[in-house]
Amino acid sequence: MNATASKRPLVQCEAVGLRFANREVIRNFNLQVFSGDRIAFLGPSGCGKSTLLNLISGLLSPTSGRVNRNLEAEKISFVFQEPSLIPWKTVRENLELVGDLISQSENRMNDLLLSLLHRVGLSDRENSWPDELSGGMKMRVALARALVNSPHLILLDEPFSALDDVTRTRLQDDILALQRESAIAYILVTHNIEEAVRMCDRILVFSRSGELLKDDDFNSGVDTKSMDAAQQHAERVQKLRDEVRQAWSDVSTEGVRRA
Repeated sequence: MNATASKRPLVQCEAVGLRFANREVIRNFNLQVFSGDRIAFLGPSGCGKSTLLNLISGLLSPTSGRVNRNLEAEKISFVFQEPSLIPWKTVRENLELVGDLISQSENRMNDLLLSLLHRVGLSDRENSWPDELSGGMKMRVALARALVNSPHLILLDEPFSALDDVTRTRLQDDILALQRESAIAYILVTHNIEEAVRMCDRILVFSRSGELLKDDDFNSGVDTKSMDAAQQHAERVQKLRDEVRQAWSDVSTEGVRRA
């Protein structure tokens, strides 16, 4: 976690639970998110990671516990697995649909659009149609759309899963650079161990049933200036990989999702 214990969290989940009909899917989930935090929800498909993002954002309401958001709703942005661009609108027109841009004057809107497209490396694609873009470019547009409202928290719901390795790495680098520039907090949903380690400092590991198995401040205790820092990091990655592999192979773990 970011060393900001004395500061007010952006979001705080307190004993959050969620029930659908007669099935309890989330139980007693607790989390604090501070400015600048980089958090991963690491777990297999179907364990409730995306449901937790929906609870944090306010798209879903908990049936028990509470989610305290110390920021305006528009300061939380989503980037989904699918870019979901409107195919009959250009890149510029897709971005113009976002609330904060609609309320701006034409000159201010133009300045914001050009700035956003520059930040995500699409300065020359303002008037392109979605079907003229690669998968990585479409995801960059989705990222620009998420940045329109100058968010304090971005929720990343497996946005890289459909991309090739090279494109995935480039987009990860883009998000890391943007995060360093502005101290945006983000929560990344993934089932990829290497991605979680590369993108995040804090990793929450969930079982197949959604039970929270591990909450690890992954880079704490590693002296990055020491000669054996790389070896320490590699050993921690391997340990995490072994723990996750063992937990996810336990198919007998069923029942309530205790996040």
